[in-house]
Amino acid sequence: MRPRSLQVRTEARALALAALLLLCAAGGAASAQPLARMEELGRRLYRDGIDVAGTPVAARVDGAAVPLRGQPVACGNCHGEDGRGRPESGVDPGDVTWRELTKPYGHRHGNGRRHGAYDAASFAHAMREGVDPGGNVMAPAMPRYALSAADIEALAAWLARLEMARDAGIGETVLRVGTLQPESGRLGDAGRAVTRMLAAYFDDVNRRGGVNGRRLELVVVARDDDPAAAEASLRRLIEQEEVFALLAPMSARIERALAARADAARIPVVGPLTLYPEDAGASSQHVFHLQSGVPELVEVMAVQAPPAAGFQGRPVVLLHADDDDGRAMAATVGARLGGRGYASVHALPLRAPADALAEDVRRLSAGVLVPLSPSPLLGDLARTLAGERTPPAWLIAAPLLPRDILDWPPAYEGRITLGYPASPADRTPAARAAFAALVRDDPAERAYQSLQAQAFSAAAVLVEGLSRSGRDLSRRKLVAALEGLQGFEPGLAPRVSFNADRRIGALGGYAVAVDLAGRGFRPLGDFVRLQ
Repeated sequence: MRPRSLQVRTEARALALAALLLLCAAGGAASAQPLARMEELGRRLYRDGIDVAGTPVAARVDGAAVPLRGQPVACGNCHGEDGRGRPESGVDPGDVTWRELTKPYGHRHGNGRRHGAYDAASFAHAMREGVDPGGNVMAPAMPRYALSAADIEALAAWLARLEMARDAGIGETVLRVGTLQPESGRLGDAGRAVTRMLAAYFDDVNRRGGVNGRRLELVVVARDDDPAAAEASLRRLIEQEEVFALLAPMSARIERALAARADAARIPVVGPLTLYPEDAGASSQHVFHLQSGVPELVEVMAVQAPPAAGFQGRPVVLLHADDDDGRAMAATVGARLGGRGYASVHALPLRAPADALAEDVRRLSAGVLVPLSPSPLLGDLARTLAGERTPPAWLIAAPLLPRDILDWPPAYEGRITLGYPASPADRTPAARAAFAALVRDDPAERAYQSLQAQAFSAAAVLVEGLSRSGRDLSRRKLVAALEGLQGFEPGLAPRVSFNADRRIGALGGYAVAVDLAGRGFRPLGDFVRLQ
């Protein structure tokens, strides 16, 4: 007989759970709505090891005295996204979809273990004590979970839906991928150019058969310049448009919102177009940036700026936007420079007029100026300070490069260093040809070919990740496949490498000197890799 502690607490509870599982197994549309909440809780328990109360579930593995908690003992680690549990490393986790567990003729496992069908009571007993309906002790690798009756109920509800469950956007023949692009306003032309590139790339992939038997469908949602309106559009794209992943969304000014919503929805985001990937990418597990942004490029320049630029040993002034995001960016970059041994780093908001800003720069005895935000003040500030006995050096990330940089006063000769995330040398001949075939021969669109090239490379990374994920696709599998990319060549960008803790694929960049006399630019070396 089973010990009293292993018996189901009440007959009524067992009957209620059994009835719930029968409804789940039936899979009818009428049962979906009442069970949605339990399925969601069960999915969290299955995938993340978080119980109904919102705490990490505890389980003992291999008879250990001290239980493990949370993700390490999540059911999905062994049984997989679909619950079918394919054998690996000598362990056969088994199929745990509810239809399989409740087969009326029972089970015979590869090791000879035999037992009848599971019901509510035997399922609870197996989860807690590792004993199957036939009284057989299950393999030590099967965790023994400390689960409440509510946890058991939620988990069983999810297992009943598991074989029918798919992440949003996955069809038998179509995979829906979303992007967020401006269609009007100051970035409207850029957004339309990026959208055309992505659509052309998908058309080319589809002409060649798609990815693992699925045609790629691009879903475009327009965003506004206003951050609040842009975030509302992002929310609609993720929550209402039924897309599997996001590709090259224009995330300027909503980087944190993108990271938070991507993590909450567990939706992969590949190659967002932003100046500040570290803001969103450092803590997000679902946002994969291809190239470095402003903070990383400043560090690249700090490493490789030539001694003649006067950077070493002089006070550094970070010129940031006069808002909370700007101040946060200055703190991030200041910490990076501090880690490189530069102790005298100051932050100064970009406020007009340029004459007053120049006085603040002089007050701080700035030897080096580092813009962290685009501003029309930079050229005027440079001209105001050019008459100083020793004009400050400049470190400027290429995305913030003033258009009139080659017209700056000769006093800055040899004192301006730029940081670029990529170089023309990164572009392979095959990718150049493919890109040329996709872009329009339109002078108005050439201004945005840099953004189009980033979108092209992001699409290449996404397609590679999808290909590696296989036909049995899920968002989690795509994230794992992207984390496995090492030295992948997108074609128009530096090689990218990701892992569980790294979300900027080409972490580093190139330092370039400005030649004012020759009105040109001179590379200072090879790609600088950051750790």
